[in-house]
Amino acid sequence: MTVETVLREIIRCCKKYRVKEAVLFGSRAKGTVAERGIESGIRLKILFRFH
Repeated sequence: MTVETVLREIIRCCKKYRVKEAVLFGSRAKGTVAERGIESGIRLKILFRFH
């Protein structure tokens, strides 16, 4: 599974569960992922809306 596919799924889930805020952080957010053929993890902080 590619990173782009994972991010699309995260976006879909955020919409479905009405996530207030999702913050990408780490090397992906900074744009410093080493392109050595090794998949880097995706780090997210997710805040939900509670009524």
